[in-house]
Amino acid sequence: MRLHFTTTGRSGIGGRLLGRVLSWKGDVRGTTAIEFALVAPILFALMFGVLELALMFAADRVLNGATASAARLGLTGHAEADLGREATIRAYMDRRVAVLLDPSRLRFEMRTFDGFAGINVPEPFDDRNGNGVYDEGEHYDDINGNGRFDKVVGRVGIGGAGAVDYYEASYPWTFLTPVIGRLMSPDGVVELRASALVQNEPF
Repeated sequence: MRLHFTTTGRSGIGGRLLGRVLSWKGDVRGTTAIEFALVAPILFALMFGVLELALMFAADRVLNGATASAARLGLTGHAEADLGREATIRAYMDRRVAVLLDPSRLRFEMRTFDGFAGINVPEPFDDRNGNGVYDEGEHYDDINGNGRFDKVVGRVGIGGAGAVDYYEASYPWTFLTPVIGRLMSPDGVVELRASALVQNEPF
């Protein structure tokens, strides 16, 4: 008599599953898509970060160019028919920076001096550590009443013919890419700055 044994039940199902798992071992289909899904977020973050850095540098050039052009306009004494000199310069500045910047967030100040001698004179301050420069937290005399320490004081506004005028602009550039923003500053905001010093023509 011959006995015949057949594999059924759980052992048969287990065998089929084991065979299928072993067959997947050498299957590399879909690995490229999985690898791309893992790398893509980092790649795109770097790409957007580089684009934002390029935009920031372009905005800095726009701000510097606009400030220099506004100073050249101011030294001529030109004023629009329905505006004064200061309003004319400010309106011109807003138009120039609007290419990449929001004029409502732009800080633009004009100060005037009788000559070049008093330009490098800062507001008086209590130099506690004796390093010759103002440090955050040291007491100072807010001569022009703008609520912050100024390395250049002068009189607020612009002067007449022959006066020396100082133009200063700043803009808070906010990064949209968190990683790049944190690398540039703790709060993701970089202060763009520009200044120009001119002596007015005898208009």
